[in-house]
Amino acid sequence: MGICVSNLAVIGRNVMIRQHTTIGIKSDDPAQLVGIFIGDNVSLGAHVCIVGDHLTIGDNVVVGAGALVMRDIPADSLYYSRHEAVIRPLPGATPGDAAR
Repeated sequence: MGICVSNLAVIGRNVMIRQHTTIGIKSDDPAQLVGIFIGDNVSLGAHVCIVGDHLTIGDNVVVGAGALVMRDIPADSLYYSRHEAVIRPLPGATPGDAAR
């Protein structure tokens, strides 16, 4: 039940990281190394893989189990696709808060 987190990741307050989750950078070029930023009140399901350079996950985001995240996720969103296709606002969020 391991968790792998890049030393360049910045993780906010009240973040739940479940088992077998990876948070890593994509670039091998030291000049391109920019971290991953995870906001406050984020929940990452089991087996989530977050890979990218200068990737941001906003505040109050839920990432479903098994998701592959390779792009930014706006605040107040539910992200649950293995193919990066589905983002929708969390219940109670103002319409238009989440972008496709």
